[in-house]
Amino acid sequence: MGFDSADDLARFVGHVGTELEALGLHSAARRFAGIRGAAFTTGSEWLGELGAAVNAIRTECRIPPALDEKLERIMSEVRRVWPGL
Repeated sequence: MGFDSADDLARFVGHVGTELEALGLHSAARRFAGIRGAAFTTGSEWLGELGAAVNAIRTECRIPPALDEKLERIMSEVRRVWPGL
């Protein structure tokens, strides 16, 4: 399931960041917050940074399956622009 707009994706990323924070995964939540709050030159640059953050979070943290499904939804959108991530 895709997103209707970049704003929808950004909101979804915010919700996932809130869930990460609630699980005590503070560094992972800060990673998402940093990406959401940063200014990027292009949307593809933002997606690349988002994909790198998701990959790092998955490597560094034990993510519950339901939350990992949400991370995969984000990555599906990222891979539309960055298929190698």
